[in-house]
Amino acid sequence: MVNPYLGMMQMIAFNFPPVHWAACNGALIAVNDNPALFSLLGDTFGGDARTNFGLPDMRGRAPVYQGKYGIVQQGQRSGFEDVTLTNAQTGHNHDFQVDSLEGDSFLPFSNSNPTARYTISTANTQFPTGVKQFYANNSGGLDTLSSQSMGTVGANAPHTNMQPTTVIGFIIALNGAYPPRN
Repeated sequence: MVNPYLGMMQMIAFNFPPVHWAACNGALIAVNDNPALFSLLGDTFGGDARTNFGLPDMRGRAPVYQGKYGIVQQGQRSGFEDVTLTNAQTGHNHDFQVDSLEGDSFLPFSNSNPTARYTISTANTQFPTGVKQFYANNSGGLDTLSSQSMGTVGANAPHTNMQPTTVIGFIIALNGAYPPRN
């Protein structure tokens, strides 16, 4: 953090921004208070671009580099920390079908060689000759087992929708050398 560029972001393990840095919490800053930082950020992270501008808001967010071809723009926010399922997404039925004949071979498994695998061929036949079968005697006939329903749960309450995380603070430099273009 020695001699940072203006607008440089850093991750920190302590819970406060040092002098001349601000937390990346989406705060609005008056354009008149830091016109140099405004010239770098503009309204990319919020604000009206006349009287104020927003700092990046990293609360509950993972940083992602901007995408190719304008698919993901710098400052764009996406995703949700919580998701509420709607009535259209509640319980419904699926048929579960299995081959009607019993298999006649086993695939051995050994804890001494857990990486051993059988190869599945992509030939035109479902189970080509010479390739170990996961089950044998494909009859072509299928039996439908009893239809089971996924029960309705949650009662329209949100559920967490986040990847496993470790929380780290993000800060942005309010002072520093103006970054030269490459």
